[in-house]
Order: sequence, then C-alpha cells, then structure tokens
Amino acid sequence: MSVTRAEHRRHQRREGRRGRPLGWSFAPIVAGLCLGAGSAWLAVAPAGGASAPVPNLSAGIARCIRDPACHQTFVVAHRAEGFGGVENSRAAVLGAVEAGVPVIEIDLRGSRDGQLFVMHDGKLETTTGGRGRVDQTTAQEIGHLRLKNGETVPRFPDVYAITRGRAVLSVDFKVPAEMMEQTAEWVRDNGSFDDVIFFANTGEEIAAAARTKKRYPEMIVMVRLLDTRVTVQSTRAAFGGRLPEILHTNRIGADEVAGLHALGVKVYMNALPLERYFQPFKYLAIRSLLRTRADFILTGEPEQLMERLAGDRLAR
Repeated sequence: MSVTRAEHRRHQRREGRRGRPLGWSFAPIVAGLCLGAGSAWLAVAPAGGASAPVPNLSAGIARCIRDPACHQTFVVAHRAEGFGGVENSRAAVLGAVEAGVPVIEIDLRGSRDGQLFVMHDGKLETTTGGRGRVDQTTAQEIGHLRLKNGETVPRFPDVYAITRGRAVLSVDFKVPAEMMEQTAEWVRDNGSFDDVIFFANTGEEIAAAARTKKRYPEMIVMVRLLDTRVTVQSTRAAFGGRLPEILHTNRIGADEVAGLHALGVKVYMNALPLERYFQPFKYLAIRSLLRTRADFILTGEPEQLMERLAGDRLAR
C-alpha cells in the first residue's frame, strides 16, 4: 500500500466525519474476511457503490474464534482509543466501530452498590469531573458525573448497544469475579455471546469463567498466561480438561504461537509497549510481532495497524 493511498483514505474518512456515516469504509471487506472460509489477514479498503445491508460482523468473528482451523489477525482497539473521544466513552467506541475495528477492548468498574460502569481507572478524576474512588461512589452519584468530553459515564449495556453485531467487545473485569457471571447472564438474556470476549485475568476470574462456561458453552473466554502461576496446564485443569478459546500471553515467537495454535486456541498479544519505541525500532518491532501470526493484536493505534495489515496483504 502506498502512502498516497493511505493518505487518500484518511482524507475520505475525515470527509465522512463531517457529513456521513463512516461504516462504509471498512465493513464490507471485514465482513468478507470474517464470513469467508480459510485463513486471511483483516484488511482495510474503501468500498464504493450503493449502500447494502451490513452483515453481522460479530457472528463471523466469533465463528472464526471457535474454529481451531481459522486463523486471522484481528486488530483490538485498546479502550477504543485512536479515533478521538475519551477512552471507554460512547464517542470513542462509536468511532472505532464506524472505522471497522473488529474488536474493541473496554474495562468494567463497579460502583459502591454493585453497578457496572465502563471505566479503566479506579479513580473518578482520571476521566470525569468527579473525585474519589469508583468503588466508594454510588451508581446514582456516578450517573451525575460527566466525562471530559461531556458524556455521562457509560454502563455496559450502553456500549453493547453500539457494538452489537458490528464489533466484538473484549471485556476486562476490574470488579469482583462474580460480576463476570452476572454479565454473562445479562448477555444471555439481552444479546449474543458472539459479541463478547470475557477476559479472565486472575485466579478468581478464571474460576468464575470456568463455572459460567459450563452453563453457557457458547461463551467466549480469554485467559492470561502468567509465567508459572497460570499455565496452559493449569488453565486446562480449571476448565475441566479443555482450554478456553483464547490465551493472552506476553510477546513470544512464531514457533510458540504455532504451538498454541496446535492446541486449538487463539493467541492474543499486546503491541502497546512496542508502540512507545522510536522509529525505526517501532516499525521493526511491530513487524516482528505481526510475523508471529498472533490472532489478536491489542493496539493504541488501530487505524494505522489496520492499514499496515492491508498493505501486507496487498503485497502478497
């Protein structure tokens, strides 16, 4: 992909923000890759012509996640960053959806009375005009606060309503483990398990995810591997002899990724530390990461990474 084409698309996207929806730019090609057969890299390309009904993109992504033979590289927008708007806000999530990002990472925090809000930090002052800790503040009090872009603090159903069928939410639970089970029950009653990845990051969350997955086998679970504390073997044991769909791991090589693929799981990696490097080291580090063929790449620069993947695909 040439710089000229990339700049042209960015210009088109800016024009789109001024006067028309942005879903036109990425959705058709994402749908084709997610709903098609075989291995492919997610790409970015403008789509011309008349508008057409947008397929359920989440269902296609979920189908690939559950299929051990399907391996694509899905870009994950960290806290919906990269398109303006405060992190974890409705505006940020909508911007990511309209740009065609297939997976959006969000965080859940609980109020003092056990209500879930989409926030990363435990301190209200990080993204709102309030002060104090989220878990020491009532839901009613949080409901009166405003994010720094003027929005009220979203709850999980608010964000889910934006992404449903259009992108998969990767949910990081910064709450007591039992709230993961409550969220799964809400998704069962109000949505689809195709739309959500449940991230289990602690021993308590892994146990909660394993219990909940027994009740809802279609639930998509991701577990973070942590040196000797959380291993493939311990994770398999926690889930009754089977592995969850996705394993989150620190940066590893192509051979290790292939070994995890051979176990029938997807591999999720974090590019955020690499994106802090100066050029050309940043470019080379990201290239090395992409060559592992990990299935999910968490990034604070989703648009740039999607364009890079598109360029790699066109160059083949």
